[in-house]
Amino acid sequence: MDAENRNISPKDSKDISNEEKQVIEDISKEEEEANTKLVEAEERHGKLQHLFQMGFINTLKTVWCSIRHPKQFFQVLFRQRSLLIYMIAILSGLVGAGAAWVFSNYISLARILFYGLIYNNAGIAQLLMIVLLPTLAAAITAPILNKWAPEAKGHGIPEVMESIIFEDGYIKTTTPYLKMALSGICIGGGLSLGREGPIAQIGGGFSSFLGRKLGLRGRSIKTVVVCGLVAGISATFNAPIGAALFGLEILIISLSADQLIPIILSSLIANIVGRFILDTGSKPIFEIPTELTQIAFNDYIPYLHWFLLLGVVAGLVAILYTKSLGIIEKVVHKIKRVPVVVWPIAGGFLTGLIGLLSPRVLSQDLHFSPFGGEGSVFSIDNVEGIPRIFGVGYETITALFANDPIENSWTMFGGGVLVVLILLLLLKILATGFSVGTGNSGGVFAPALVIGATTGYGFAFVLNSVIPALNFTKQDFALFTLVGFAAVFSGSSRAVLTMIFMASEMTHSYHTFIPLMITCTISYFMSKATMKENIYTQKLLIRGINISMAGPTDLLETYKVKDIMTTNVICVPEHMKMSEFDSLVNTMDHLGYPIINLKGEFLGIVTTTHLKLALNNNLMDSTVLEAGNAKPYVLFPDETVNQAMSLLYRSDIGRIAILDNPSTRNLVGIVSNSDIMKCLEMQRLKDLEERRFADKKLVEAELQMVEKAIKNYPELAEKVKVISRKEKHRFIEKDLLVFLREECEEKVMKDCLEEKYKEHITTNKKKIRAKKKGKRRKKNVPPEQSNKQEEETTDN
Repeated sequence: MDAENRNISPKDSKDISNEEKQVIEDISKEEEEANTKLVEAEERHGKLQHLFQMGFINTLKTVWCSIRHPKQFFQVLFRQRSLLIYMIAILSGLVGAGAAWVFSNYISLARILFYGLIYNNAGIAQLLMIVLLPTLAAAITAPILNKWAPEAKGHGIPEVMESIIFEDGYIKTTTPYLKMALSGICIGGGLSLGREGPIAQIGGGFSSFLGRKLGLRGRSIKTVVVCGLVAGISATFNAPIGAALFGLEILIISLSADQLIPIILSSLIANIVGRFILDTGSKPIFEIPTELTQIAFNDYIPYLHWFLLLGVVAGLVAILYTKSLGIIEKVVHKIKRVPVVVWPIAGGFLTGLIGLLSPRVLSQDLHFSPFGGEGSVFSIDNVEGIPRIFGVGYETITALFANDPIENSWTMFGGGVLVVLILLLLLKILATGFSVGTGNSGGVFAPALVIGATTGYGFAFVLNSVIPALNFTKQDFALFTLVGFAAVFSGSSRAVLTMIFMASEMTHSYHTFIPLMITCTISYFMSKATMKENIYTQKLLIRGINISMAGPTDLLETYKVKDIMTTNVICVPEHMKMSEFDSLVNTMDHLGYPIINLKGEFLGIVTTTHLKLALNNNLMDSTVLEAGNAKPYVLFPDETVNQAMSLLYRSDIGRIAILDNPSTRNLVGIVSNSDIMKCLEMQRLKDLEERRFADKKLVEAELQMVEKAIKNYPELAEKVKVISRKEKHRFIEKDLLVFLREECEEKVMKDCLEEKYKEHITTNKKKIRAKKKGKRRKKNVPPEQSNKQEEETTDN
């Protein structure tokens, strides 16, 4: 602003000091900046208003176009992959709820049909039925499993994991139907199996089929497969949060919204629909004492240290459960002499034998009511003598929550409740191992819940007996049963969050999160420290498929930093000027240089990027330590390449220094992006070398075949010229292999026929000689004359 605008005359302006002039200039600059900001704010406001108006107008246009041209509108929606995934997630939720309804009623009907054979039987006839029931169920399903549905054997969850990670979410179209039919017979027939594996494979199979038909591939179809799996579990166990976490913890690597939202949506839809058609409403799967649903923090604060100990015990039981199942699966996988179809039947028979030793339910009512309510289509009342290890075992869990073991014949062996609890625990583990490990169709979740509930109740029973001052109430027994119920499967599957929420949802005990978190976490750490695999991935490992909970085992985890780091590193001293560093960079082709002191200790890294910044800011007189990065990421030689790649991703200098140890901090190497690529190249060369070795062995076998063919038929040597080079190259050309297949096949067959014919002639000669000897002995013919007769007979 000039002097006239300030009402100052030119004469007076001469008398103004320099300081006053500076103040005036500063004021004018501030006013100009204020005016500029005001103009910019008005422009932004105008743009926002324009965008809002245009957005509102475009929205109205879109709605109007969708009304006028609905076909084109749906075609556009169909091309949106994210919307398509959401639509499939909704359909998966509906189908998952329907599948849960069909599967639940199918099991109820199968239980009535099989357990009806026990009804009104007593004595030896009932014992015989207990052995025959699971054997009969396995005999019905084993041939079908072996011939038409081998992928339906066992849990179901490992097969879904394999399809998601290695087969792009492909699940055979017939698998869901066969899995449902066969699993229902196995569970209803008394085999110690659960429902989560079959219903997961059923839901995942439908989603896989639908996703393939709609053209989904890659990550999208994997997401919808998990949606189907989660939907079935959510409707079956009335646990929407736990089911969603099950899919995320065990099957999904990423937690991005494009995968998380469809899974939650599918679980929500399935749970809402399932509450209506399964007639569960707001009822929990397991009834627990009312006091436990309203328990306060002060009620269980005195038992926190006992929950820690229960977590250790539950972890040990989880290890025993997982290991026993794995051992049986390994035995079945390794013994090849036994026909595959025999193993499931043998597992059913062994389960029946274990049922003879199992505690039994004095009386149980079996109902088949497909539409819920009190009325039932079929029912059998007062079925006596059903072993507690049979089926899913929910009646055992309910009895433990109600704290009434004596009324349900737990003490039939005369050893007290504790003895029978330990017996039931061990027998249930063995029965599940024989049922699942031998290849029968069913899950491992429900047996783990029975084992966990028995563990928790038994732990509380021991505490109450050893320390009478505790004086546990019915609420306390139910609380320990609940946390044991969740902790065993948490350790077996390593799905901690899943079991924390699912245990609360299945019992409506939402005030017990702290005890559940303590026991499930301790059990998880026990399992993690002892076992490499969980109960699902160990089955795949037995079959040679190495897989972790989050997906395939990372290749970069198998290499150490010391295997790929560059050891010949050019370093710069800490007092070097940037101008000197500029001269060094002009003579070298490296992008980064470690900074060390006189003792050889690592101090930081300076790169060409730091040099450019120094040139632009006239900081060439500063030292490399001042201009470079004084606190970069560092690693040590025994850490994995995967960790190095993670740090390189976060680093802005593209290099990671490798130090000998944290105390001395001496530089031993450096890792860059090119070293990571070198690691991948090393693995590729290793795979290539293994393939070459296998090819070499194959070539040697083929050469032996060729040599044998030439030895028997010398005329082939002229046509096979490559044989003369075998000592140098050990290589067979393709035309030779074609020649062997086309030209030599008939002659080799003739050779085999000739050998068989010679064997036949030799056998006949022996028979003739034996007959001649017998006749000669009868007629007392001299041996010389007899031999002449044999020779004449042979010549003729």
